[in-house]
Amino acid sequence: MGNCSFKSERDGDEVSCKVVTKNQFMMMYVIGKGGFGRVWRVQEGDIQYAMKEMSKQRILAKKSVNSVLNERNLLSKLHNDYIVNMKYAFQDRHNLYLIMDYLGGGDLRYHICKHRRFTELQTKFFAANIILGLEYCHKNSIIHRDIKPENIVFDNDGYLRITDFGIARIWNPENKKDTSGTPGYMAPEVMCRQNHGVAVDYFALGVIVFECIFGFRPYRGKSRKEIRDQILAKQIKIRAHDIPEGWSSEACDFANKLLQRKPGSRLGYNGPSEVKSHPWFDGFPWEELEKKQLIAPFIPDSTDNFDVKVTNDGWKDEDSDKMKEANILLRRETVQDLFKGYYYDQSFESFGYNIEEKYKTAPRIIQQRRGPPSRTMRPSPSRNSDSHMDRDNRINSGLGRTRSNAQPNNIASASTEEGKNNISATFQRYKPISRPDSAMMGRINSKNITKYQTRASGGGIAKMSLPKGPFHFRNESKKISQICSRSSTRRSTKTGSSSQQ
Repeated sequence: MGNCSFKSERDGDEVSCKVVTKNQFMMMYVIGKGGFGRVWRVQEGDIQYAMKEMSKQRILAKKSVNSVLNERNLLSKLHNDYIVNMKYAFQDRHNLYLIMDYLGGGDLRYHICKHRRFTELQTKFFAANIILGLEYCHKNSIIHRDIKPENIVFDNDGYLRITDFGIARIWNPENKKDTSGTPGYMAPEVMCRQNHGVAVDYFALGVIVFECIFGFRPYRGKSRKEIRDQILAKQIKIRAHDIPEGWSSEACDFANKLLQRKPGSRLGYNGPSEVKSHPWFDGFPWEELEKKQLIAPFIPDSTDNFDVKVTNDGWKDEDSDKMKEANILLRRETVQDLFKGYYYDQSFESFGYNIEEKYKTAPRIIQQRRGPPSRTMRPSPSRNSDSHMDRDNRINSGLGRTRSNAQPNNIASASTEEGKNNISATFQRYKPISRPDSAMMGRINSKNITKYQTRASGGGIAKMSLPKGPFHFRNESKKISQICSRSSTRRSTKTGSSSQQ
C-alpha cells in the first residue's frame, strides 16, 4: 500500500494518506451480479460496504471503457440520500473496484419476484423515493437512462436508492446516438434513436409502477425489436374495468401519464414538480420523506435479501473469442493506460483536495504487476527518437516484440578498429543489466544472419541485417566483435607483407 503526504491549501497542515487497495477490505460474500462482474459484501473495521468488482477483460470485450470511467466521474460529483454513493474507487491489473454504500434490503427485482405484487400505499412510497432520487440527478443535468427494479435498492429501514450509473449521461441536446438501456424499461424515443431528455427516466418509473400493480410489465418480448414493435403498435392504458381491487383510479392515471409514448405528453417532461403535484400525491409529506422521518410501509427482512442462484451463476460468453482477445490486449501497457486515473477517495473532499491533481501517482502504485520483471536498459547516445525508445520499451517490458530487420544507425566506418567499437556500442544499449538465463540464450550462426558482407577495401562491416524474431543481443555483440577482430588481423597481415616488399 502506497503512502503520500501533501500540505493543505487552507491551513498549510501536512496531511498523510494511504492509497486504497483491495487488501484493506475483508471479503465476505457475493450479494449481486452485473454485466462486468460481481458485487461483494465487504468490511473495513466496523463499517460494511458493497464492493463492485468489474473485470477489465469483460469491459474491453464489451467495448465499455468509457462507460465505467463515466460512472466513476459522475459518482465523484454526486452525493445524496436517495442514490447509492461512492466511497472509494481503485484498480489493479485485472479489475476495477467501486466501494459504495452497503444496503442490506436487496433490490426491488428480488422483492417483486418474491411478493409478486404490492399494495397501493407501498407502491406510492416506492415511487416517491425514486422521484426524489431522479430529482436530484436531473437538477445536476444527469439522465440515468437505466431505471429498473434491479437498480433500485432497499436499505434496512425500507427506503429506496438509485444505483448503477454506468450508462448515465450528462444531458446533451444531441444525444440520439446514445441508445443504451434495458428493453422493457426503455423509452420509445431512445429505442427509435431520437434525441431524449429527463422524460425517459419517468417512462421507466411508469413501467415500475405498472409492474407493482399487475405483477408484469406493460410491454413484453424476448428482444428489443419485439418490445419496440409492441410500443409502436399500441399505446398502453389502464382502463377503469382493469383496475385491481384495492387500487384507486388516481394511481392508474399516474401510471398511464408516465407511459405516454410521446415525450411531450408524458408526465415529468417539464420536471419533477409536475410529477409531485399529480393528484395521486395530494397531501403527501414530501419534506418528512426527504428527511427520512416516515415509517416505510414495506421493510425488508433482516436476513440477506438476494438470490443465491443469480449471484453464483457464471457468464455464457466466458470462452468466447472476444473474451480471449480482450485477455491478450490486457497484457499491454497501452491498454492498461486506458484506465489511468481510475481512483477516488471520499475522505479527501473534507480537505478540499482534488485527488487526481494532488495524487496522480496513485493508480500506478496500486497496480500489481504480474508480467515479466522490467529490465533497465543502458542509454544509447546514437538513437534518441521517440519511435526507437518506444520499441526499446516494448522489448524491455516483454509485452511486445519487434522484428529487428532494420539497419542500425551506427554503421561501421572504414577503419576496422573504429567499426568494431562503433558496432559494439550500437548493441551495448540492448544489453540488460540483469543476466538472462543461459538456457534462453541462443548462439548466433550463419543460419540466423540474413545478410553479411565485408567491405573489400576496409575490411569492416559494410551491411548487416539482424535475424528475424526473438534473439539475445549479448551474443550478437560478442560475435560481431569476433568478426571485426578477424578482419583487423587479416588487414594488419596484408599491411605487414606490403611494407616488407
